[in-house]
Amino acid sequence: MSLKSLKTLAKQSHPVQMTVEVNERLPYYIHAPCVLTCEVAVQQERRYYVLHLKSSGELIINCQRCLQDFAYAYDHKSEVAICQSDEIANQMMSSMDCMVQSEDDLDLLEIVTDDLHLFSPEKHDDC
Repeated sequence: MSLKSLKTLAKQSHPVQMTVEVNERLPYYIHAPCVLTCEVAVQQERRYYVLHLKSSGELIINCQRCLQDFAYAYDHKSEVAICQSDEIANQMMSSMDCMVQSEDDLDLLEIVTDDLHLFSPEKHDDC
């Protein structure tokens, strides 16, 4: 997955769909390769961008309780304010998740990988 321009994504009239394959920096309990379908939309505000990201796909996870592999239907939506300074991010933090980035290019692979670390389960629901 390559870098995407925030300005270019913000000019799109509809969400952009793409396939992302994550092979590195995965949580230790998720088997690689991890292939996700992503829908990306960027909204430009006066002092920041808002990234709307929907990621879905089947994860093969090694349950950390029983140590058996299981398939998990991952489906997650993220909304993140992308700010050019800490000052703007601090103002936004009470209303949404924020990240500070000075460049126009957005590394979607890094964001998807971070979301997998934060929002994928470590064990079966019934384990």
